[in-house]
Amino acid sequence: MLNRHILVLGNGFDLQAQVPTSFEKFLLNQIKPYIHTLKPDEKLEDFRKNLIDKPELNILLNSQLTFWEFFLLLTNKTNWRDLEGAMREYCLSPEIGGNSSLKQHFEILNSNYFNSSIKSSEDAYLYFLSKKTSYDSNDYSIQDHIKYLVSELEITEQHFSDYIDGHIDKNKECKQTYRKNSNLLFKDIFLLLNIDERDVCDIYTFNYTTPWNLMPNFPQGHKINIHGKTKEKEHHSGAAKQIIGINKYNWTSTEEINLVRDFFKIERINRSPLLNSATLDNLAADLHSHKGAYRSISFFGHSLNDIDFPQLFSVLDVNNFLSDTSVRINFLFTNHTKTPSATASGDIRSKSEQFLSAYLKSRIDQSDELHIQKLYEILNTQVNFKFIDYNFYSHIDYNFYSHIDYK
Repeated sequence: MLNRHILVLGNGFDLQAQVPTSFEKFLLNQIKPYIHTLKPDEKLEDFRKNLIDKPELNILLNSQLTFWEFFLLLTNKTNWRDLEGAMREYCLSPEIGGNSSLKQHFEILNSNYFNSSIKSSEDAYLYFLSKKTSYDSNDYSIQDHIKYLVSELEITEQHFSDYIDGHIDKNKECKQTYRKNSNLLFKDIFLLLNIDERDVCDIYTFNYTTPWNLMPNFPQGHKINIHGKTKEKEHHSGAAKQIIGINKYNWTSTEEINLVRDFFKIERINRSPLLNSATLDNLAADLHSHKGAYRSISFFGHSLNDIDFPQLFSVLDVNNFLSDTSVRINFLFTNHTKTPSATASGDIRSKSEQFLSAYLKSRIDQSDELHIQKLYEILNTQVNFKFIDYNFYSHIDYNFYSHIDYK
């Protein structure tokens, strides 16, 4: 029987392969057409500093940025995980009660809004919305406002897809770099996991990219882009798979969930996770038919953020690790941000523990004490942490795939 493995990839894979898919690079790309004073090596943090008091703010207020691109520029968030948290804070009511920022802004806009000066981010958001929406119309409802914000989210996703497509498919130099680095990275991953061309490796990626297409003799298995691929991101066709979205808080009411449902990754049918799509029932059945054959499930480059728990849990369900203690769970990590390996190791260990704990609580009806006991059994006997060095050019040319020509 063939050994089967599952590999889950996040944005960290593309970042490690030196594709500029970071939150910072994308936002800088979006403002470049409007801010002509941007330096080639400009840092988002530097541009944001005191932005409210800079003349560039007025330029952006009158630009064609989407609301969410403008909103994210004014936050102090630094990555995709943080921005989804900021969106959740904006769309949903806080634990202490009261209206969400979304509702507050709608009510202010509909109460004879007029703002002659901008002294804060809140003022800037309101001014931006006042120029882009039909809030002064008598029949402009909260549902209309949410519909506008959802449409702006879909356009933002399309912009991100076009941005990725422009780098990988339309930029020859970037594509060659991506091909070379992703090949080397896969070689390292397969070596660490003892996977060779005789094995089956099912890959679930949260990226739009398809790096396995750039590598000859890739191990057989399903290759699943959970959020779709760049060429499938025509949001007007209704086929888009949402990559940016929110999750409810424990205190979020059913009424509020129903009101802002279209922002949720897992609630809206035509933007549901790929694994839950009715069109993939046969694929899901095939994956589950091999449940007992999987020897490992590995994660690389994913933040393990709770926003993606529904999709990640679906992947874990395909694996039989809860009942088969011989199945290994591998968390691969690197120091691509130049953080010390010890710091990177501590970070992934903490996140993986929270991730597995949440999964156990969602799948096993037991007391907290028994959950903790089961969690530490898994951590001590089945979980491995494996480090990948960031220096691509110090790699040994392994025999596996050694015939690859990078020219």
